Amino acid sequence: MLSIAEMLSALGHHVEEHDPEYPDATAAFLPQVLGGVRDEALRVDHPALLEKRTRALASIGRLAAPARVGKFAYRKGQRIAATVNQVFDTFDLVLMPTTPALPRPIGQLEGTGLLSAVRKALPIAAYCSIWNVCGNPAAAVPAGFSEHGLPLSVQLVARSGGESAILAVAQQLESTVRWPDSRPSHS
Repeated sequence: MLSIAEMLSALGHHVEEHDPEYPDATAAFLPQVLGGVRDEALRVDHPALLEKRTRALASIGRLAAPARVGKFAYRKGQRIAATVNQVFDTFDLVLMPTTPALPRPIGQLEGTGLLSAVRKALPIAAYCSIWNVCGNPAAAVPAGFSEHGLPLSVQLVARSGGESAILAVAQQLESTVRWPDSRPSHS
């Protein structure tokens, strides 16, 4: 199967490899995560049924999400976005992995504490979190299957307000690949 980059090139898009230096966005991303877990935990019907680590993360979110932490994270995110978004001075879209590795095996976090689980989870979100911090629109699109039949994806990212460009390219890829007809091999 052709790579997504090869497919885009075959569809007439100019595809060029670019290796940007992304700044560490953890200080801006972590408050987003904590606030999000906190907010979602407040919405569930039965909070006692949440996993212990999730309840702990929500508690930290309640403690660590005062207005000044949010303002710090927002300002840090704006500085990061000013640097990262320079890529759109040259390119209309960025094509990159959605995650840096295949999903971890089921149960790998079983019995681990909150800090260990967070330490293992943060790197998996690295390619998506930078765009969350920057506020750019992005879409994960199917990119085939691993040798073990796990679905793979890549993400298309655009400058702020560039949703229509992402949707147009994703539609071209969907028409070419016919994702609904794709199934992993059962070996």
